[in-house]
Amino acid sequence: MPLRRLALVLTLVVAALSGAATPAHASAGRVRAPRACDGCPASVPCRGGCWVPAADLRWQIQLQWVKGFCPTGGINTAVTAPPFTGGTPVTPTVIAMDMYADSDHCSYGPSTANKPAVDAVHTAGGFAIAYVDAGTWERWRPDAGAFVAFDHRCGGCLLGKTLGGFPDERYVNIHDPAERRFLLQRMRLRMKKAAGAGFDGVYFDNQDEYHWAATGFPITRHDQLMYLTRLANIAHRLGLAAGPNNDILQTGKFQPYVDLQVNESCFRYSECGYMRPMLTAGKPILEIEYGAAPSTFCRKANALGIDSIRKSPDLYDLPWVPCR
Repeated sequence: MPLRRLALVLTLVVAALSGAATPAHASAGRVRAPRACDGCPASVPCRGGCWVPAADLRWQIQLQWVKGFCPTGGINTAVTAPPFTGGTPVTPTVIAMDMYADSDHCSYGPSTANKPAVDAVHTAGGFAIAYVDAGTWERWRPDAGAFVAFDHRCGGCLLGKTLGGFPDERYVNIHDPAERRFLLQRMRLRMKKAAGAGFDGVYFDNQDEYHWAATGFPITRHDQLMYLTRLANIAHRLGLAAGPNNDILQTGKFQPYVDLQVNESCFRYSECGYMRPMLTAGKPILEIEYGAAPSTFCRKANALGIDSIRKSPDLYDLPWVPCR
């Protein structure tokens, strides 16, 4: 028996006699990082100099254009409002917004990344997160035609059923590898544009397609992890912090890959506990409640360490009531 092999055998025998367990993923001294699923990539650390969002931040989200704010791409980057306890108005330290500047009402081209808003946020000492819808096709996006062309070439393999309540949105196929590769390529181009505009992070909307039987595709939890982990890795390679909206049931699996998590109405539906792995890891949960009085959830949110705000479903700049 070669000496190296004999030494390895003796080491394993000694470990067994001493009660020390040898990890199943350990081999000849090399330990692999755990992966979210079979076939999922290893997590990629964010490229040097990335923003690391704090667990206790005050945030705002605005996804609709507001009149009078064309100089900052349609975003009210100077928004202020009293917290839920009342008193002196406060400002957000983080603003999530669409990655594109408003081109319907302001003099921007339809594919202009919202650098004016990002610059204003940075000037005020804050951080900007770009909204990217990675789970549905949206008719009004500047790259919408590329999705339609791919769908035509493959006989309808990419675009599924309409997202409920949004007739100009359709689910996309993250189940089949070829379609998933196409989507990742398109999302990389979007994220590259966001990084070029100076965004600090990105969050991916509609990341729980497997919940909805009406997508038109047999999407599974595994498909979602295969897609989301790759999205996060792409963002990190581009120097962006990243996280999903929703998919709370798989938080523990994708937590090592992401830097933040966006959630809607976890207090209303008693679902906040599913995201505890993020809190344990010291990563922020950016949570929105619609309609409920802040007094019914803000104290709970602050006690748990969840960064909650109250908004109206249209997601204009106001009303905005931060719990912090």
